[in-house]
Amino acid sequence: MRKSLLLRLLSISFLFGLALPAAGQSVLFSTTQPAAVDGPGGPGSTQFTDGDVVRYDTVTGLGTVLYLDDVINDGGLPDMNALYVRSNGNLLFSTQSGSANYPFQDDQIVEYDPVTDTLSLFYDFDGIITTGSDVDINGFHMLSNGNFLIANRSDFNLDSQSFLNGDIVEFDPVSQTASLFFSESLFEGSDDILLRSVSMLPNGNLLLSAFNEDTGGTVTLGGLTFGRGDLVEYDAQSDVASLYISAAIFGGATEEFDAVHAVVPVPAALWLLLGSLGALIGTRRRLAGAR
Repeated sequence: MRKSLLLRLLSISFLFGLALPAAGQSVLFSTTQPAAVDGPGGPGSTQFTDGDVVRYDTVTGLGTVLYLDDVINDGGLPDMNALYVRSNGNLLFSTQSGSANYPFQDDQIVEYDPVTDTLSLFYDFDGIITTGSDVDINGFHMLSNGNFLIANRSDFNLDSQSFLNGDIVEFDPVSQTASLFFSESLFEGSDDILLRSVSMLPNGNLLLSAFNEDTGGTVTLGGLTFGRGDLVEYDAQSDVASLYISAAIFGGATEEFDAVHAVVPVPAALWLLLGSLGALIGTRRRLAGAR
């Protein structure tokens, strides 16, 4: 794969960046379609596609492109549906079905090592999760005990149990046992709710996005009504939800968070460097598009 040396150095810096001073809370995300957010270059200057990984600082309100999809994989990635960053800096993610130059499927978790610049299979849910349609991992998070939190695009069966596409399930990858972690019934009403993205903050609260599959509209959780483009923090202990990032960051465009990972704290010096890189990437893309 042809990769920028600068991107590799940034990836290595990420591994050691926790020793740097913290600037604020940050979220890594991928979206359902190409979009833009405010960046170091000004309003709407950080442009990205649905396979890119964007880092958004909730304090400054600025986003930078952390990984381009064609940096992770030559020729780009299919739509990214779940994202998690390991303590060693490697990315774990799931995408839609693969292509000729990307052999992984939407029922697999893929690991990307930015130092060695390699992709490998991390976990395969084929035959473990079953549905009436294709298995499509829509949310993924690793707990400190090694268990996974997972959500799926459609209702599914796991460990001889049935779950909804608005549920979050805790899964032990060793014993292959599962238990309900978050129930779709916590949403108000009886409509079918789809969880679009899932992550967890260090305080144990969930980060999630969701929408009403029956109406395509808003949902209500923990006293908060929110739209399909919003990212919400949910405290299960108090059953209270609050808006974490508004869909307004996309400048009025119809957009959704497709995969998220919470990063707290943020290495300030590293993000300053990433901000400069993000501005450069945006400029190069705009110039390429103008050719």
